[in-house]
Amino acid sequence: MNVTAEKWFEDNQAKIEKLAEDIFEHPEVSGEEEYACRTTADFMEQFGFDVKRFAVPPATVENGMIARWGRGRPVI
Repeated sequence: MNVTAEKWFEDNQAKIEKLAEDIFEHPEVSGEEEYACRTTADFMEQFGFDVKRFAVPPATVENGMIARWGRGRPVI
């Protein structure tokens, strides 16, 4: 794993675990993961990730996302 990414995970482990627990506490039907998507996207934006949200068909709610961080190569 990239040293920068590894350090980020180590520094934010408690926050990541809290996010995972929050999502676990809000179960959703497969294909309708609006809460999980929104919560994860908001979390990533707090750390400077460029987040794009979208609906994965046939869903009509935003239940998918792509989060990118960095410029040049590699982009995570």
